[in-house]
Amino acid sequence: MDSPSRVPLHLLIDVGNSRGKFALSGGDDELTITACPTAGVGAGELPDALKSGLAKSAFISSVVPRVNAPLRAALIRRGVGEITFVNPATHAIIPHNLLPPITVGSDRLLAALAASRDFARARREIIVIHLGSALVIDWLTADGVFQGGLIMPGAQMLLDALAAAAQLPRLTATDLDWAAVGAGRDTRRAILTGAVATLVGQTREGIRRVTPPAATPRLIFTGGGGEILAAQFAGEYAPDLVLRGLNYWAADARTI
Repeated sequence: MDSPSRVPLHLLIDVGNSRGKFALSGGDDELTITACPTAGVGAGELPDALKSGLAKSAFISSVVPRVNAPLRAALIRRGVGEITFVNPATHAIIPHNLLPPITVGSDRLLAALAASRDFARARREIIVIHLGSALVIDWLTADGVFQGGLIMPGAQMLLDALAAAAQLPRLTATDLDWAAVGAGRDTRRAILTGAVATLVGQTREGIRRVTPPAATPRLIFTGGGGEILAAQFAGEYAPDLVLRGLNYWAADARTI
């Protein structure tokens, strides 16, 4: 049996608007994940846990094009020779019913791929709800075909928009009280309770609008705010869905 140092590893990177998430994978389902702010990724920084030099290939999903060049340079400095940025326009990620040209972000398609592999055993339609910088609601048919979805403001976008347009206090998404009910009795509470009501309402209406008549989809939540949003709908929470999808896609790509 090979020792751990000889197991061929590849690096998985999910660059989102707020955070970059990194994982080392040997091709199985076990991922060791770490994260850092996207600003650090754009500065060419890598988490200390990934500086061992064991990974010689990297598969990257990035929705922030400005960080791609410094990230590539940082990986080359660390001895990563094979670097693949997943591009939905040129790479087949998942069967879909999208209109050309393909402009959907790789993160949405990879999350859908992971959901279709991990949760489609019951042959039910799936809705993937991703709450991060934006709130994204995507639809998958029972046979795993991506149908597109909706993109709406996330928590911080809502709070920033109120602060910028209405000269209200600038708050952060970490201030949200998801259990709060009733009227906010001061401006701060009114903003925070209103933001939660908006996110829950957006999600409920978004699910209704993408769900075909008579369908009973499985709701899969992901993203930084996905777990707490899932609790509002008795949904299932799947952390790191984009990285899991990237791992599936990388494994498929290596066998072609």
